[in-house]
Amino acid sequence: MIIYQYVVECENRDGVESAEYDVTKAGGKVIATDYDGDDDGGDAFIDFTCEPGEAEEVCRKLGYTTDELYFKEKED
Repeated sequence: MIIYQYVVECENRDGVESAEYDVTKAGGKVIATDYDGDDDGGDAFIDFTCEPGEAEEVCRKLGYTTDELYFKEKED
């Protein structure tokens, strides 16, 4: 399984939820989320997967290439 990581700056937890929604709307499946900030802002790290044939399209919808969002490979 290939895992991609979408990193986005968020002002608060609502921004994190919005970033998760962006990933699912693009066609990805969120598998983990981390937020390094408090309500004063920070970065959200959204780890996601998608069907192999859909990876380029999902990443493109998020504004990146698969190489820019590639995170790691994990055995199923």
